[in-house]
Amino acid sequence: MIRVNKLEEEHRITLEVEGELTSSTLESLVSELAQTRATQSVQLDLAAVDHVDREAIKFLCALRSQRIPLKNCQPYLSEALLSF
Repeated sequence: MIRVNKLEEEHRITLEVEGELTSSTLESLVSELAQTRATQSVQLDLAAVDHVDREAIKFLCALRSQRIPLKNCQPYLSEALLSF
């Protein structure tokens, strides 16, 4: 399960992602991200992500290559993103 909370700041929106980010839960994040990016700059706060699978790591790497900031990654996630 995943939860995405939207925090509106002055010039950017932060999407706080909580839970398990997997191929089966990515759709809700993709949808929220598409809606948000259409109108404002966005960043992801991944502090509350407690599990990711290979598809999610690929997705996050793609976001990073699009210059979407990924904040507060857990150490295991930072390591996975670096080694991918």
